[in-house]
Amino acid sequence: MLNSIQFLRAFAAWIVVLHHYVQLSGNKESNIVTAFLYNYGSIGVDIFFIISGFVIYASTSNKTISPKEFAIHRIARIVPAYWLYTLITALTIIMAPSIMPALGISLEFLLKSMLFLPAQNPSGLGLFPVLSVGWTLNFEAVFYLIFALSLLTPKYLLSAGLFIGIVLIQTFAPKLGGSFAFYGTPIIYNFLFGVFIAEIYKRGYHHSISTSIAILIFAISIIVIAMSSFVDHNPLRIGLPCTAIMLALISQEPRFSEKRKINKLGDWSYSTYLSHPIIIFYVLALQKKTNLDPTMALLTICAAVLLCSYVSYKYIELPSSGLLKHILQPKIKKLSVPN
Repeated sequence: MLNSIQFLRAFAAWIVVLHHYVQLSGNKESNIVTAFLYNYGSIGVDIFFIISGFVIYASTSNKTISPKEFAIHRIARIVPAYWLYTLITALTIIMAPSIMPALGISLEFLLKSMLFLPAQNPSGLGLFPVLSVGWTLNFEAVFYLIFALSLLTPKYLLSAGLFIGIVLIQTFAPKLGGSFAFYGTPIIYNFLFGVFIAEIYKRGYHHSISTSIAILIFAISIIVIAMSSFVDHNPLRIGLPCTAIMLALISQEPRFSEKRKINKLGDWSYSTYLSHPIIIFYVLALQKKTNLDPTMALLTICAAVLLCSYVSYKYIELPSSGLLKHILQPKIKKLSVPN
């Protein structure tokens, strides 16, 4: 994994953590920092999608891998941890509803959530699964499905297959009505932006970007994003500048080579993303009961998320992924498909 990508993964995960803290704590207008996090913190999701498109395409496009092998690696990578945190959330809603008062649950809804199927939340929040941040994984699952099907084509048509598949899903799925409207959200195009950056990287074009040009690209992209009053996940207003930022960072990869602590945060980012809403809910419930100082509450949340991310990655993600690969296909050849 590129060190610059690890840095970006860590940034994306933690800005989402802070965004959700501000959102759930109700402090969105207390100062300029919280207002910024409330309006722009969800940009981490756009970055995650772009990174996903980049990593999946860059790590598989030059390898011989069957759709089955790809699917097994993806299932083993994302399902165990997601199911665990989904079940923890469901149990909290059932056994301690005061901690997550805005969330609802039913057996059918739980099963759909675990199968990455969009469904109306019983609480009336919309098409959010039991673990609310899992809405992004519903998009990831569709991207993986399109990618697996595209692997049936010749390698030189892989990117074209991905483009056609995503355009078809985004265009026609909403016409089916009901929960399929979920896939009409144009944020799905961010995966293609990641594929585009992967093509640039594979051809080595990023080496022609000097440090001064990279800084200019970064600055212009920040300005473009700032021109939006909030992050609406529009692929042109938000996705393209995020893509440009990612290209600028990749072009400066040697400058990230010694950032090992940041790399760890990047490794843990999936667990950070999945666990943080639960931790925020619990700490905010504790704050309400004990009148805990807001600063201490935030520090407690950050420390708990950091610790949980480490433990979850080392003792849940890695072992469960290896075990599931062994169960689903014992003789599967070793293939690195990171994310």
